Amino acid sequence: IPPSWSRSCPVEGVCSECGLDFAWGDVLNPQLTIPAWLIENEARRGLRLIPALIRTTWRATFPLRFWKQVRLVHPVLLRRLLLVTLWLCLLLYTAAALTIFLRNLYPNAWAPALDLSVTNLVGGLKRGLTWPRMIVRPVLIAPLLVWLLTPMGFFALSTSMNLARVRWVHVCRATIYGLIGLTVWSLLALVVDFGMYAAYLLNPSLWDVFTARDGLRPFWGLGCVLWTCYWWSVVTARYMRLHLWWAVTFSLCAISILTTLVVLAYWDLF
Repeated sequence: IPPSWSRSCPVEGVCSECGLDFAWGDVLNPQLTIPAWLIENEARRGLRLIPALIRTTWRATFPLRFWKQVRLVHPVLLRRLLLVTLWLCLLLYTAAALTIFLRNLYPNAWAPALDLSVTNLVGGLKRGLTWPRMIVRPVLIAPLLVWLLTPMGFFALSTSMNLARVRWVHVCRATIYGLIGLTVWSLLALVVDFGMYAAYLLNPSLWDVFTARDGLRPFWGLGCVLWTCYWWSVVTARYMRLHLWWAVTFSLCAISILTTLVVLAYWDLF
């Protein structure tokens, strides 16, 4: 660069407040700026965070676009990630409570229609986990185990993480945002389940709704596992930018799935 250009239009400078050297390319690069729609970048608090939660939820359902804009250089705010977790729990609780209420509008001796407490929901989950024992329990527990075990595989990849400058807060961010896809998939499954039950009430002779719902559960579980594999493939490729990301993803998902199968087999035998 000619000296006259450097004097009239410098590409580097010194901050007048902190005295640190910086390059204007790093300051003005849009890829290094945290997205305005991300909940971690929202300056407002209280109920004003709800629009940011909705925007983040919508964006996270498209992993390729999401991780193209969210990068490792963006600061991780654990409090906002905790807020995202509470937001997803609220969505699932509301959907489950609404489903229980709508499905029990008709008189039912063993399931009160207006009892939407956490105790009643947990009790219903326990009944679902034990009946039928060999079908419902593995289908409900397996996706959760796969999701929890997959990021734990990074304990064995400390060298690769250090080379890619990946920290555990980045793994935590990817894990929590990935729950959004599982939540949306679960909400869709609840809508389909309620639609089946409503059609059964309108015309009980149309089909065997209970057999159809038993077929829906494995489909939901398989979708959760496939989403987990797809999500972490995008995370390792676009967000963490790991070397041989496809091998890392395959190893993490394969180990978590095999471990889940072993745990479920031991649980059933026990």
